[in-house]
Amino acid sequence: MKLKSFVLSIPIAFLLIGSTAIAQQRYLSKSFEFRYFTNDSSANGETDFKGKSAIFTTEQRIEFLKNYAEYAKAFFHDPDLDKKVVSDSEVTYAMRNLKEQPLPDVRKRIRLQQWKWLPYRNGERESELIDLSQWNGINGIIVKNGQLLFLKDSIKVVRKFPSQLWRFFIQWKVRIPVEGAAFTASLLNYGRYPGIIVGLDKTNHIFYTSGNKQVESEEYCAANRWHLFKIEVDLSHSCYNLYVDNKLVAYNREIRNRDTINQINILSIEGSRGVALDNIWGVGYLPGNDVRLDTYAIHTFIDEDFQTKPPIKNWFLPNYDDSKWRTAERLPLVIGGERNAGRDIYMRKFIHIGNFERAYLNMEALDPGGEVYINGKEVTKLNREPTKLDVSRYLKKNDRNLIAIKVNHVPKNYYFPDGHTPDDLYWGWFASRISLDLMANTHINDVFVYTKKLSHSSAHAQIQVSLQNESVQPFKGDVLVKFFPWFPVESKNCEAERRFKIKLDIGEKVLLEKTVKIKKPYLWSFQNPYLYKVVVDLEDQNQHPVDDYVITTGIRTISQKGGTFRINGKPEMLNGALMMQFLSPLSEIASRHRCAPQNWLVKQILLIKKLNGNAIRIHVPGCAYSDPRLAEIGDQMGMMFIWVPTGWNRKEWTEGGRGWDGRENLIHEVHEYVKDIKQVRNHPSIIVWEIFNESVKKEHRSLLFDAFYPNIYNADPSRLIEPLKGYFRDEPNVANGTQDTPMGYGKEWTVSRNWPTWQKKLLNNKKRTYFVFEHGEVVGQPNWNLVKGKPWYHIHSYEWKYDVGSIGRFLTFDEWQESQAWQAFAGYNISKKMRIHDVDGMLWCPLRGGGNSVTYMKPLIDYFCNAKLSFYTLRMAYQRVLAGSNNIDVAYGPKDKIEPVILNLGKKKTVDLKIVIRNMKEDAVYQKIYKDVHLPSGRTAIFLPKFKPVFPSKGYYGVEYYLIEKNK
Repeated sequence: MKLKSFVLSIPIAFLLIGSTAIAQQRYLSKSFEFRYFTNDSSANGETDFKGKSAIFTTEQRIEFLKNYAEYAKAFFHDPDLDKKVVSDSEVTYAMRNLKEQPLPDVRKRIRLQQWKWLPYRNGERESELIDLSQWNGINGIIVKNGQLLFLKDSIKVVRKFPSQLWRFFIQWKVRIPVEGAAFTASLLNYGRYPGIIVGLDKTNHIFYTSGNKQVESEEYCAANRWHLFKIEVDLSHSCYNLYVDNKLVAYNREIRNRDTINQINILSIEGSRGVALDNIWGVGYLPGNDVRLDTYAIHTFIDEDFQTKPPIKNWFLPNYDDSKWRTAERLPLVIGGERNAGRDIYMRKFIHIGNFERAYLNMEALDPGGEVYINGKEVTKLNREPTKLDVSRYLKKNDRNLIAIKVNHVPKNYYFPDGHTPDDLYWGWFASRISLDLMANTHINDVFVYTKKLSHSSAHAQIQVSLQNESVQPFKGDVLVKFFPWFPVESKNCEAERRFKIKLDIGEKVLLEKTVKIKKPYLWSFQNPYLYKVVVDLEDQNQHPVDDYVITTGIRTISQKGGTFRINGKPEMLNGALMMQFLSPLSEIASRHRCAPQNWLVKQILLIKKLNGNAIRIHVPGCAYSDPRLAEIGDQMGMMFIWVPTGWNRKEWTEGGRGWDGRENLIHEVHEYVKDIKQVRNHPSIIVWEIFNESVKKEHRSLLFDAFYPNIYNADPSRLIEPLKGYFRDEPNVANGTQDTPMGYGKEWTVSRNWPTWQKKLLNNKKRTYFVFEHGEVVGQPNWNLVKGKPWYHIHSYEWKYDVGSIGRFLTFDEWQESQAWQAFAGYNISKKMRIHDVDGMLWCPLRGGGNSVTYMKPLIDYFCNAKLSFYTLRMAYQRVLAGSNNIDVAYGPKDKIEPVILNLGKKKTVDLKIVIRNMKEDAVYQKIYKDVHLPSGRTAIFLPKFKPVFPSKGYYGVEYYLIEKNK
C-alpha cells in the first residue's frame, strides 16, 4: 500500500433524530452511499449484493435497486432521468474560445480552405438522368433548378419505394410560396390505407394525425422558406415521431389504421401551385440475427435531390468546369455510410502563388488513400499516412495554380464488425486539413519540444530541430529558438531563447538536439492548460531570416516515481472514460465514426469534464484516426489523452482474429504509428501512447512489443508507453495497466469484495504505475421513454445476460430504472474501492452510447447525451476529495460499524466531515461530525474512527457525506 493512514482519536460527534436540514453552503465534496440496515445478525460483516455473504433474495435485490433509484434521483436532482449532460450553448462557448494554431512569419504557410468538391460514383450521372426523366413525366410538375415545382393547384405526387416492414425514417424539404398554400404529405401502403398524414393548414400551422384523429399544432412554417419535415416510423409498435426543422413536433403518435398497416411503401404529396420539394431521403432498418454483430440492417430506400452531377471526365484539368460543384469552407471533408457507398471525393482549388524556392504540400490524412494532381499532372498516389509532399516542380511561380485531390471511397468489406461498430460498415472516408508551405531551399523540416527536467524555478526543454539543405551551396548560419506565452493569453514577450550555430553541406540533413532553459515557466496541467508558442528561426551567417517553424506546446513532465503517476512531479490520477465516437444522428454514425466534426470533439471533452474526469482513452473499435485537431483542442481545454494510432487494427492479432498478415504488414503498421506520433507529439495533452488493446495472441505479444516499443521510445522518450492487458516489460517509460473488471460481465459482488487479489503486486510496485484502463463494465439500460420510434428502441444488448449473474434474473424493459440503479450502485462502489487501494487512474468503458448500433448498455451517458444514474455516481467517485465508508458492505447488521475514509488528491487541506443518514422520505435520522480533519497533500487516505448509528427501525437509508474545507 502506498497510502498513509491517519486516525483521529477523539472525533466531535452528536446525534440528531428527526428531520434535520443541512445548512446551505458550498461543500468541497458531496457523496452518498445507499445501504440496508437490519437487526438480522447474518448481515454482520461485509455483505455482498449477490454472492457468498449476501442476505438478499433475487426479488429483494430488485427491491433494493428500486429504492436506490428513487433515492439517487432525488439526491442528484434528476427525477425523470432525462437531463442533458452538456448543452449546445456550452459547446458553442467552448469552441468560441479555441485558438487556431499560429502561422510562421518567414516561410509562407497557406491553409487551403474553400475547396470545390463533388462526391461521385461511377455511372452516377447516367442513373440520375433516368430518375429525373421519371419525375418530369408526371403531369403538373417540373424539375427545375434542383427542385420539384408544382405548376397547378391540387396536384398529387405519388412515389413508390421498397416496402418498409419494421422501422424507418423519411424526410424532405418543402417550400410554401404564400400564406395559405396547401401542402399535405401521406405515408401509405399498397392498399392505399393512409398510416400517417402531416401537412400545413390554411394558416401555415403544422397538423398531423394521431390514430384516426387530426391534431392541430401551434408550430408554424413561414412562407417562401425551406422547411425540413422528418418522420420516424416504428411499425412494430404502430407509432411515429414528427420533426420539423429539427424540432420535435409530435412524439410517439399512433399510426392510423394500425390493424391494417404492417408495411409502408408510398409517399403521397399534395400541394398547390408554387409548392417546391427537394431532398427526399429515406432510410430503412430491418432486425438482424445477432444482437452483437448483426443488430439491424441499414439501407437507403430513397435519395432524391432532383439534380444531376456534372460529367467527371478530366476533373483534374484547369479548364474543367466545376461551377456546379459544392463548396467546403473548411477541412476535414468527410462522407460515408451506405448512402454514399462507392462515391469518391473529388476536390479542386485554385490558388495564386508568388515566388518560392521550395514548396511542400502538407496533408494530415487522405483516408483510406487518394491521388494528388497539380495543374493537370498527377503528382502521386497516397495511403492514409500523414504526408509532406515536395511539389516544387509542379507549381508555377507568380501564377495561378490548380490543386486537385481525389479521396478514395471505402469499398465494401474494407471494414468488418467487431462487436461494437455500427451495422453500416462504410465508415467515413475523408480529406483532413491541408496546407501549402513556400520556403527556401535550406529549411526546417520538423521541430519537437518536450520538457526534460523541472526544478522549483526553471524548466529544461529539449529541442529537436530537423534541418535540410536542398540548395547548390553549403549553408552556414544560426538556429534561434524562442518561447512566447500563447494560451490562454498571448504575449510578444519572449520568455526564453537560445542561439545555435549550424553548418549544412549540399543535400545534407541534420538533426539538431539542444536544451533551452525557461525560468519560472507556466506549467501545463489539465487544471491550468498553459501553452507556449515555440518559434524556431533559421538565419544565414549574416543573421538574415531564411526560414522559420512554429509550434505550440506545454511545459510539463510525466513520470511514475515511487510507482505513482505524476504530472510535473506531483501525484495525480488519470480518471475518465473511453471515447468510442459513435456519434449521433444515426444517419451519420458511420460517416463520423473515424473523423468527427469539431463540435463533437469539443463536446466529448466537455462530457468528460462534467464527469469530474481529466482523461480520455481514445478507443475506436476496429480502426482509429490520430486526429491532430483533438490534440490541439485537448491542449487548450485541459484534457489528457491515452492515444492510439491511425489504422491500428487489433483484430489481426487477437484471439479468434483474422490471422497475422506477416512481418511486412507489421513493419508497415509500426511505420504508420511512428508517423502519427511525430505529427502530434508536441501536444502536452497526450500522456500515454497505447500499443495494443486486448486479447492479443500469446505468440504475438513479444513480437509486437519488440516491434513497437523501441520505435515509439525513439520517436518520443517523454511519455508513458502502455502495452495494455497485463503484458509488461521492464523498459523505460513502460507503465503497468490492465482492463480490470471485478464488477461487471455478470460477476457476483464477492469478486469486488475480495479485490485486489493478483493485482496487489502491481498496486504495490514502487517503480511503475498501475492504471485500470477499462473498469466497471456494468450495464444499465437507457431511459426508453426518450427513444420511442428509434431503431434501437426496446432491443436488448448482448450484455443483458449479465443481469442474471450479478442480480439473479433478467431485468425487463420496464425495469430500466432498476437497471440504471445497478450500474450506478456497482460502478460507484468499485470505483471507491479502487481509489482506496490507490490505483493511478480508472477509465470507464465507455463514456457515451452508440456502440453495437446504439444497443450497447455499458456507457454512462446515452446516445443523445442524457445522463444515466451511473454518470452521477461515477462523477461522485471522481471528486478530487471523496468521503465514504471503508468498504463496499451492502447491508449493515446489528454489530456493524461505519468507518469513514477521506480520499484526498492534491494540496493539503483541513476539513470538517458531516455525515447525515436519511430515510426514504429524506428525513435525517442520524448525524455525526468529525471536526478539523487534516488531509496531507498528494494521493492520501485518512481513516477515521468507526461509529455505529442507532435507528428506530430497519430499512433502506442513504448515508450522505459532506466535506467542508476550513480556512481556505
